[in-house]
Amino acid sequence: MARKYRKRHLEQDPDIHDRWMVSYADFITLLFAFFVVMYALSISEEGRFKVLSESIEQAFTPEKILQTSPEDNPASANDSSSVIDLNRGDALLDGNDVPESPVVEISESMEKLQELASQGIMEPVVDKVEEALKTFIEEGGIHITSDDLWVQIDIESGLLFESGFSRLNDRVVPTMRSLAKVLDTFPYRIQVEGYTDNIPIQNEIYPSNWELSAARSASVVHLFARNGVDPERMSAVGFGEFRPVAENDTPQGRAKNRRVVIVVLADQLAGRLTTLQQQLNVRDK
Repeated sequence: MARKYRKRHLEQDPDIHDRWMVSYADFITLLFAFFVVMYALSISEEGRFKVLSESIEQAFTPEKILQTSPEDNPASANDSSSVIDLNRGDALLDGNDVPESPVVEISESMEKLQELASQGIMEPVVDKVEEALKTFIEEGGIHITSDDLWVQIDIESGLLFESGFSRLNDRVVPTMRSLAKVLDTFPYRIQVEGYTDNIPIQNEIYPSNWELSAARSASVVHLFARNGVDPERMSAVGFGEFRPVAENDTPQGRAKNRRVVIVVLADQLAGRLTTLQQQLNVRDK
């Protein structure tokens, strides 16, 4: 009976084997519609994506000016909402906040230093400093070097302080006051640096040479401030034993390393060049 029913059913529906084509045709139709919709979306958003890409590129590369026109970018001419205004507070990136190129900053700094160096502004400083320190220069222990951008005064600590102390000797206070009056007449920055030899120090006041060198430079700065030099122009630094200018194997070498250095800077940027030159001089020795 089952075989007879199956035979009769097949005879009544001769196209039953082709019904899979209906489902396949529906699938192809839906797939075609999907790609048509995606293509339409890509065409309508192409202008917006182009404007967004150019705006971001211009924000991150301020030196590059993108030359566009309504003919080149029809989307920006027809749809103002697609343009990103970099001046708005809610923009992706404010053009004014783009950091200046380091190359440009270095170039401008060097131009400024070259202009100052060409003016010979440090020559009067050298003359006045030598006049104020004339007595100590003749006795020895003070060495003055100068450049177009700075004047450096190296004073052996033995002239200024007792061993292991940071209080200025009474004998040198008048001369240091005269130096302060000279420095007060110039508007330049002043950096006072303290150095020691490599013999360790440890007492109730100074646990290491760092504290001793910093205290000695601070004593000089305080004396300058009390005698009219603007404190905002000054700084005190302690390097301890770690930047020697001579070998610590001999008493003479250790005496040279125990020193206070007063650097008069034409500009704050000149301080970086001074540091580099000092490091090079130490390496050459």
